[in-house]
Amino acid sequence: MLEATKGQGLYWQALEATLKSQPVWADHGKPQVQALWNFLAPVGVDVEKAKRDMESTRIAEILKQDMADGVALEVERTPTFYVNGKLVSPVTPDGLRAKVREQINAAYP
Repeated sequence: MLEATKGQGLYWQALEATLKSQPVWADHGKPQVQALWNFLAPVGVDVEKAKRDMESTRIAEILKQDMADGVALEVERTPTFYVNGKLVSPVTPDGLRAKVREQINAAYP
């Protein structure tokens, strides 16, 4: 869905709406992904166009590459963060800051 909003120039608005409405549609046991359309339309997404675009080979190729990248990087869950190719663990604000500091110190001793 989000990839399809890029062609409409509304990716960031759609991402914000997706994250903000996540408690409504993303029940961990039974996500209701189709309900997300109700939150994308108000930010200006042409829902019918986005639905058609989702079926395009262009988006299928992007998603295929994303999946291949995830496998190559051994991503097992989200969120997963890397800094200069180094896995951030633990995935916390402090963990991210520590990894950035570590990489800066390594590059600029």
